Amino acid sequence: MVELWFKYGRTEIFTDVEDSLEILSSPQTWSATEQLKQQVSSRVSERAKTLVIDYLHSVEGFEQVITSTVEALQEGVDTGELDVMVTCWRYNEPQVEKSLFNHVKSLLKDLGLAKVEHIQKLTDVDLAEGLAITPSVYWDCEPAGIPYFLRDSTLGLVVSPVVGCGGVVSDVLVGEVEEVYAKSSEMVERLSRYTSSKAAEILLIGGPGYPVDSRLSSCIDIASAVANVEPGKVVVLIIECSEGLGGDEFVALLAGGSPQNDTMKVAEKRLATWRKIADKHKLCLVTALPSTVVTKLLNARQMDTLDQALTYGWRVKSKEATVLAVPNSVGTCLTGF
Repeated sequence: MVELWFKYGRTEIFTDVEDSLEILSSPQTWSATEQLKQQVSSRVSERAKTLVIDYLHSVEGFEQVITSTVEALQEGVDTGELDVMVTCWRYNEPQVEKSLFNHVKSLLKDLGLAKVEHIQKLTDVDLAEGLAITPSVYWDCEPAGIPYFLRDSTLGLVVSPVVGCGGVVSDVLVGEVEEVYAKSSEMVERLSRYTSSKAAEILLIGGPGYPVDSRLSSCIDIASAVANVEPGKVVVLIIECSEGLGGDEFVALLAGGSPQNDTMKVAEKRLATWRKIADKHKLCLVTALPSTVVTKLLNARQMDTLDQALTYGWRVKSKEATVLAVPNSVGTCLTGF
């Protein structure tokens, strides 16, 4: 009997599985903090006036990258004069982004950086001679490297944690924008992929936890983890959503409306992925969302507990069907089975 734990809002939930179980484990985990400090110290400009942190939640090692980079900066740059900016643009939900910003701000305060600004868009910010910490990660069904709004900037240095399957930092790239961008997409495509060795039929897909899973709109990208899996699986997504679906514009999209701005165009793309998943598989949510909402708007079944979801999976498949557990699906692309 194996006990499986998954993030669920502010807490964790678990279930027990006896036989035919496979647990995703990341093939590579980064730990070279001293090497990172040396790389940053040797390459950052003393004239650096800007630090941009493109924050990614629920990734093991990501905050250590922030800590090591800031500590390296403090050795050669007057960080008291540094303009520090944090963006959480991936989550498409102002309340969630504010909560994440406050978390990062607290981390930076402990590191001695008191002046921290929350920004949603970096297109109008002067990044000359600056430094950015920005992840290379499988997101929105793509092995994304440096985000578009940083690629054409005048940044002096980029520190890019490469996120591997299972939501861990697998490597860290340090260099100029072009140098890092040239390597990052290939690394993400390789490190994010995971193939079930037992051709699993029931997939337990863990979410990012609070605050990202407090609303469906900010955690709906969880569906991209199974976008490349062959049809016919039972897919269980574990997302609390205690604060509901999201804002009015997102709810309107769910009901068949059209996007009214760029933010909702991103949401529309994620909804399209969700609907493809729901059409390909038997989709089940362990969530606080009402069952009628899950059934009518999300084309899925709603369960209150993991035990209920597993029982459903075994009824659809069989008690002998292999279960694949993905405790943290951030940056994960399941494929090849």
